[in-house]
Amino acid sequence: DSTGYPLLNGLPVLNTTNCTVSMFTEDQIYDICGSSYEILRTWSVRNMCLPLSSTNPITHTQIIKVLDKSGPKLGICPDDMLISTVAWSCDGETPLPLPDKIEEECGYDGEITFNAKIYGGGKLEVTGSVNGGDLEVYAYGLDKGREQTVIYEFSDECGNTSTCTFKIHIEDLTPPTAIATSDIIVSLTGSDENSAAKLFAVDVDNFSHDNCSDVYV
Repeated sequence: DSTGYPLLNGLPVLNTTNCTVSMFTEDQIYDICGSSYEILRTWSVRNMCLPLSSTNPITHTQIIKVLDKSGPKLGICPDDMLISTVAWSCDGETPLPLPDKIEEECGYDGEITFNAKIYGGGKLEVTGSVNGGDLEVYAYGLDKGREQTVIYEFSDECGNTSTCTFKIHIEDLTPPTAIATSDIIVSLTGSDENSAAKLFAVDVDNFSHDNCSDVYV
């Protein structure tokens, strides 16, 4: 009913009282993309009080388009992240979270393509797929002291796209690695209970190091 009926003298043909009207409809359904489709509905309306002719019945084709214009439905996007540089270099790397829900808006079980971008430095490695249920994103080479912006793009088969954006902050939260020299032997000065020895920090340090800066002892 929502697609309407032909009018005869301004009234829907189903409600007309003019003589006797017969009606026939035929639908042709054409797939477009995803859950979108087009219906070509041919209406044939005949005035049964008149003989058959080139104008009786009257034929008209109605075009009905059912279009999916919404991108995939996403749950809650990831919150902004604070991560530390890794122990062996002065940049960051981490697996990235995904929205808690990713599904087609119209309930159509079609292909959802995924694209991830990062701005501000660093790289992304994407494995798996949305439809396969094994999608994973890993970020690496993230520069310390910079803010990176990650943008997820989820697209359906009709090209409708939903996006999700969050930021990554990189700080050096890893303390220096302290390494001390073992089995140090010192000589005492003096021969009584007040004897003493000198031991300097540089004598104890055995190449202590930090992933991002010099180490001071």
